[in-house]
Order: sequence, then C-alpha cells, then structure tokens
Amino acid sequence: MQLAKAFFQNSLLPYLPIFLIGNLCALIHVKISSEKGRFESLLKILSIIGILGIVLLTPKVFSSLFYEVHNTHFQKQFILFTVLWSFILLCAANTTGVLNDLFSSRILRFFGAISFSLYLLHITFIKLFRRIDFTDSYEAWLVLIFATGLSVVSFKLIEAPTSKFKFIKTDKIL
Repeated sequence: MQLAKAFFQNSLLPYLPIFLIGNLCALIHVKISSEKGRFESLLKILSIIGILGIVLLTPKVFSSLFYEVHNTHFQKQFILFTVLWSFILLCAANTTGVLNDLFSSRILRFFGAISFSLYLLHITFIKLFRRIDFTDSYEAWLVLIFATGLSVVSFKLIEAPTSKFKFIKTDKIL
C-alpha cells in the first residue's frame, strides 16, 4: 500500500486530467477557429466566468468577500484553475477585444517565447537564493530577473536555433 502511495505522490498521474483538458481545449480551439465569429458571444461569457473565478479564488479576495481562508487554501485546485484559464485563453485566441490585445502584447509574447526555459531554470534560482538570507520580496524579484536573463540566453543559443531544424518524414520505424 505504501509503495502505491509513494508512486502516486511522485508521479505525473495526478496531472493527467490537466493534460487531457489542455488537449480538449486545443480541439475546441481548432473547431472554433474554423467557424470565426459564431461562438464569440459564448466565448466572451466564458471568459468573464473564468476571470471572475480566478479573482474569487484568490485567497485574499475570497476572505474579504466570504469567510477567512488560509493563503494556500485554493492552491491544489488544479483542475478548476485549468478550466477557468481554458475559458480565458479560448476567448483570447478566438475573439477580438481586450483579452486578445492583452495576450498579444509584446511583454507576454516575450515571456511566452522564453517560457520553456524559464520553467526549467526558475527552480535553480529559487534554490540558490533560498540559501542566501534575503527577505521574501527581494528573493522573488531576484529569481525573476536572473531566471529571465538566463532564459533569454538559453532561448537565443539553444531553442531558437534548434527550432529551425527540419526533420525528414519517414515511414520506417527506427
């Protein structure tokens, strides 16, 4: 029993529903984008639900409106946040307006380009700066600055050049 518990705690299995929701969202996006304008009203309503849900599930906001919750109260609600963000992203990708403009902004496109490197590298800087005795606010800014800097270098030296490789299609299984 303990082996099964350890496997489940150290595996990616709990994140499978999030992955599947992402795939479903991609399929919906393909369908919606082929029928421009038909779902715009629905998408805007869903995006409002998504934004309100994200805001309401912020512990400080929830505590001030309803009852007191700990600042980590909603932290493990992965599937709920996945659905809410899916609503927002589907609207941003398939409609015109504020959300589309926001997600098309230069700063978000910049962070989108370096996001894979940033994801891989940020933990290194978190661990590094935790060894040094900074206040929490300085530590977060230093992690952001250093991880972003190294991610830009990684993107320019590794990701961008390798994304230009052309792979030959083959029917043979290697």
